Amino acid sequence: MDAAPANTGTVQAQALALTAAQTENAGLQQRLADRVAEAHALNQQLTQARVQFEHFQDAIAHQRSEEQQVFEQRIARLENELTTGLRAKKRNKPCSRNRRRP
Repeated sequence: MDAAPANTGTVQAQALALTAAQTENAGLQQRLADRVAEAHALNQQLTQARVQFEHFQDAIAHQRSEEQQVFEQRIARLENELTTGLRAKKRNKPCSRNRRRP
């Protein structure tokens, strides 16, 4: 009759070990689920950051293109003004041969 209480103790110990293992397994599964959710959130943030960066690059390229176009137009206008001014000076400049000497 002593064998029955020993078996009961062994069964109880195994049941306790099984419960502990199941609890640990549940905790590990929860940690894994948390990490998966964290990785998913980080992936979404990275995707959003990439989209924003690409938009920023496109906006900067467009802005630089516009600035370059304005700069080139300004250069062309100044060159035209300079050329026009030089032509006007040549037309209005009296010739030194036509001057009278005192």
